Amino acid sequence: MTVLRASPRRGLRRGFSLLELMIVIGIIVVLAALVLAVGTGLLSQSDARETRTSLELLQAAIDEWETSTGRSFTYGTDGQPVASARYDFQQSTADGLFIEQILGENFLGGAEGSRTILARIDGNLLRIRPGSNPPRTQLVDTWGNPIVVVFPGRRWVGPADNALPKDEDGTIRTAQENRLGACRNRRILLVSAGPDGLLGDLTASVGSAARKQAEDNLYSYEPVKP
Repeated sequence: MTVLRASPRRGLRRGFSLLELMIVIGIIVVLAALVLAVGTGLLSQSDARETRTSLELLQAAIDEWETSTGRSFTYGTDGQPVASARYDFQQSTADGLFIEQILGENFLGGAEGSRTILARIDGNLLRIRPGSNPPRTQLVDTWGNPIVVVFPGRRWVGPADNALPKDEDGTIRTAQENRLGACRNRRILLVSAGPDGLLGDLTASVGSAARKQAEDNLYSYEPVKP
C-alpha cells in the first residue's frame, strides 16, 4: 500500500530576510522624518502667524489711541532727548524699553477703544516684565522675546539737515530705523526678533550672520528696508 505524503505548500515563507527588514525600516525612518519636518514647519508657521497677529493688534490699538486723542505719541529726538521738553517717552538706544509704557494706564490701558483691541491679543503674550517695580506689562512674541518699538525720526527741516538721511515721510532716518527697518508715514513700528530671538542688522552685508538674523524678523507693517 502506497502512503501519500503531503508536500510543502509552494510559496509559503517563514519570514522576512534581513535585507527586506532593512528596507522596511528605512522606509519607516524616511516617512517619520517627513512627518516631523512637515509638523515642525506647520508649528513654525503657526507661531509666526500668532506673533504677527499680536503685532498688528497692538499697532491698531496705537492707531486708535492717536485717532481718539487727535495726536501722535511724542518722544525725544534721535536718541538725544531734550531734558526741558515734555515727551510721552524719552527716546533710548535700548531695545524693547517702551512697550510697557505704551500699554500702561496713561496711554493704551486708559483708552477704551484701545483696550478693546488689546483684549483680542493672546493673554499668554502679555506678561509682567521681570523685576519691574511697579509691575509693568510687556508684549512678547510666541518665542518669549519682548517686542521692540521703533520710533520714526524727527521731522527733516533742511537745509541744516541736508547731510542727514531723509525718509519718504519727511523725517530723518535714525540709526535704529536703519538697523531694524524704517517707519512709514511717521508711524511707530513694532518688531519681533523672530524664532532665533536675534534682531540682527539690515545694514550688514548680504549673507552675514547679522543680516540673516534680521531677515526672519516680523513686523506690525512692512517697513522701509535699506
